This record gives sequence, C-alpha cells and structure tokens, in this order.
Amino acid sequence: PLRPFVVGFAAETQNLVDNAREKLLRKKLDMILANDVSAKPDNAEANQPAIGFNSEYNALHLLWPDNHGEIQQQFLDIASKQTLARQLLAIITEQYRNRQTHEQDTA
Repeated sequence: PLRPFVVGFAAETQNLVDNAREKLLRKKLDMILANDVSAKPDNAEANQPAIGFNSEYNALHLLWPDNHGEIQQQFLDIASKQTLARQLLAIITEQYRNRQTHEQDTA
C-alpha cells in the first residue's frame, strides 16, 4: 500500500525558502508550505493587504521533491486564506496523484 502523503508547514522569520527546504528534506516530507511570519500588518505596502496572523490574507511558498529528487517550488501570491486553501487542495491533489502514478509505474 502507498504511504500517506505528508505535508508539513514552516512558519519562518528569515531564510524562508532555505529553512523550508532543509525541513522538507530532514523530515522526508512530500511537500512543505512555508510562510513568512515576520511580515507584520504595519509593514504592508500601501497597495497590498497585510498578511499572516490577524489577517484574512497570506502568501505561501510551496516546495516538494519531484520524481527525480529535484526540489520544485511554487509561490502563491497574496490572496485570501480561503483562496489559498482552494489552491493548496488542488496542488496537493495533483502532487499526490503524480506520486501514486510514479510509485505504481516503478513497482
């Protein structure tokens, strides 16, 4: 049987992508979602909504190893947390199906 598809989360204040990549590999995750928790509402640019805690908006970096072990990245730009959740479900579903197909083809 296939093992569970494991998604981790990384709330980082610095070196967002590097720290997320290290955690992805160290914990042997299928995917990691990283966000910058140092972004404060008072630091928001005039034309951008505040993101993170105490906000309805966020932005995420997604990292995952492809079938060859190369780390892939995708950035989800500032959007409502509800919109990000929908995007994440679609991406996680796609990556899960890709892994299933790859594992069945190599079994």
